[in-house]
Amino acid sequence: MAREYLCINDKIEFETKGLTPQYVDKSNTLVLNQKCVRNGKLDYSFGRFLSDKQNITKEKYIKIGDVILNSTGQGTAGRCAFVNYIPKNYKVTIDSHMLIIRFDDINLAKFFAYSLYKQESFILKLLTGSSGQGELDREIVYNISFPYCSSNLKIFNRILTAINNKLNINNKISTELEKLAKTLYDYWFVQFDFPNDNNKPYKTNGSRMVYNEKLKRKIPFGWQVKQIKDILQEQEKSSVQVNQADNLGEYPFFTSGNDVLRCNKYLVDGYYCYLSTGGNACVKYYFGKASYSADTWCICANEYSFYLYNYLISIKNQMDMLYFAGTGLKHLQKDIFKNSYIIVPPYDCIRKYNNIVSNGYKMCSNCYLKNQELTKLRDFLLPVLMNGQVVVNDEQEDNLSEEKIIKNLYNFGKPMER
Repeated sequence: MAREYLCINDKIEFETKGLTPQYVDKSNTLVLNQKCVRNGKLDYSFGRFLSDKQNITKEKYIKIGDVILNSTGQGTAGRCAFVNYIPKNYKVTIDSHMLIIRFDDINLAKFFAYSLYKQESFILKLLTGSSGQGELDREIVYNISFPYCSSNLKIFNRILTAINNKLNINNKISTELEKLAKTLYDYWFVQFDFPNDNNKPYKTNGSRMVYNEKLKRKIPFGWQVKQIKDILQEQEKSSVQVNQADNLGEYPFFTSGNDVLRCNKYLVDGYYCYLSTGGNACVKYYFGKASYSADTWCICANEYSFYLYNYLISIKNQMDMLYFAGTGLKHLQKDIFKNSYIIVPPYDCIRKYNNIVSNGYKMCSNCYLKNQELTKLRDFLLPVLMNGQVVVNDEQEDNLSEEKIIKNLYNFGKPMER
């Protein structure tokens, strides 16, 4: 099959730059900014509210099927996302550092959104203007030629949608499981309403509390207070650099950034916390074989590891203020952190907590692995489809559910199930 190419300018119906917003504390109009676009998705939680007094033309409200592209900013320009939903009861627009790109075919919009997403690092090099800010050369971006196979467009979008939906489901499962573990942590170890000897909430039922001089507060009778270094187990500092990451690597690779990368060797195997050492507090965890970069601190606390992770999450803002210091880029002051005090519940209480939450954390790590595998499958198969190297009969796929599509992806190359 002869290879075709398609650029945005061939199919674009409408495009517009965002506005300079007047922000208010609350309104019915959300304004998206550059932070709202990450990993090919929109995160509305970073949006702000637009004043009702500000006039805005209807063309500047986003619609389902639009492609949103960050147009300015070193490190953020080139990020894009497909609009697959809009929060209920809100109108949504964008600020002046972003673009709305609109097509008359939603399948083409998904194709261009994914194609731009896969070229983010290249597009970032197309900035013009000052090095601190810079702006995309839209004419160049809109004329980038992407491999395109019209006969595969339908199955391209079915696979893309099925995988992205599965990724979102796995992420939601992990989020809910973490919330449950954190809620139980707060209930047991912050409010001190863990089950007492009669299986009743400890503090609420008037069980004995004693004043601790180090913490200047009351804690349950029989609980200890130690320095964090007394329960901490540090792993050796890694020699693996971020530039050694490999998107096709077998193991999770934790860095000081928000994203988890991949690499081809592992340094630890088990439940560990991964703390950023530069910038600000970023806390991650994983259950299994993993690696970490030279700018990441890998720690555990044996049977107290789940407890430690939730403790670190609960003091994240405090860590930024108390344990990160320095001129320019701040760095984690490990000795200060290790010498700080932490409540140490009795092992019997920790064991009960672990029995409840450990399977959930293992499931979260499993969801992460599944998502990594699906992402690799997506990023291998979709370019092959649009290169025209593989032709799929649409009629054969029409009756397949998303679950069946996902299942068949794991057996790519074998006959498709009906």
